[in-house]
Amino acid sequence: MFHILSKMEKRVLPDMLKAREQKQCLNYQRKNAKKIRELKKDIKNVRNVFSETQSRNKQQLLNLLQHHPKIQLACKEMEPLQVIDHMKQLAFTQRKELDHLKHMKKQELKKLKQLQLQAAELNDFDKLPGLNLHKPRYTEQTLTNKIENVGMRYNAAAKINKIYRNITEILKQRTPI
Repeated sequence: MFHILSKMEKRVLPDMLKAREQKQCLNYQRKNAKKIRELKKDIKNVRNVFSETQSRNKQQLLNLLQHHPKIQLACKEMEPLQVIDHMKQLAFTQRKELDHLKHMKKQELKKLKQLQLQAAELNDFDKLPGLNLHKPRYTEQTLTNKIENVGMRYNAAAKINKIYRNITEILKQRTPI
């Protein structure tokens, strides 16, 4: 069933949706961009350690792991080949997480574009030729000013009418009929 929006809703709703969704999308993009940078940095570090562990020297491996405490704790008692396998698995997991974040970012951008299209459609709804809808001409403040002006004019007219009645009564009393 088609729901007809009030004039106020048609004017305010798209702007509110647009602003809220853009803000959410920007926050989500910033958060994801930060995660992506961190994951890229981690992947780079893991690849460096992986390339250096190819030599299979236990002492050299321990020296490399001193700069990476998380990897050092995970691979403390492992053989160099096991460390290589662990590093491959770690790189794969981080790459998978990075791909997932990129996919989520892409989905959010599609959602934002769809909401922007809906907001544009709602804005164009007012311009349809068959509908006799118009945007309000006055803001609340200008309407208030106009009402106050009308009130002042009404009071002035009432005072003039009262003065006129008083003058006519005085003239009736002074003139004999």
